[in-house]
Amino acid sequence: MDVDLEDRNEDKSDTTTIKLHKGEPDTTMIPFNLLSKASQEIFDDEHGKQLGTYWTYADDQGNKELRHHIVNFLRHTCAISTLSYENIFITNGVSAILDQLCTMFLRAGDTILVECPSYLYALQIFRNHHLHIISYATDEDGLIIDSKFVNDVLEKAKPKMIYLVPTFQNPVNRIFI
Repeated sequence: MDVDLEDRNEDKSDTTTIKLHKGEPDTTMIPFNLLSKASQEIFDDEHGKQLGTYWTYADDQGNKELRHHIVNFLRHTCAISTLSYENIFITNGVSAILDQLCTMFLRAGDTILVECPSYLYALQIFRNHHLHIISYATDEDGLIIDSKFVNDVLEKAKPKMIYLVPTFQNPVNRIFI
């Protein structure tokens, strides 16, 4: 089944309903005072001012120091010895990397599989790349993998990509452990 995007012209005056489908935070829960304090600490950091690192773009793959820390963490916790910081790519959220993956590996008309329901903005990115989107049911354990899934989806549709949210399923808020 193809996925239709939800109506973006929702009633903005409804303040009683918590809308989880977009994945956007309730602004009353944003710790503005903590963010302000953290920003002030950066502005007051003389060492950072001298290095100029706060005011320049990071490497295309993300902050090199952070990528080194991630590699060290994965080497010690997951015993991944062949990993290098060059293999780590950091983005500012899923939208940037999804768009890049679609550009690099998919072509208009390619079929992709998504969970149903799925993240609204991911669906929009897939639509922008003119991909054929097939949605498939989930349960409390995630994607339902049965004979129908294998026969009808994997063998017949042959998706080039499967988009899953493996730990915190947005928009239904299931947590998979």
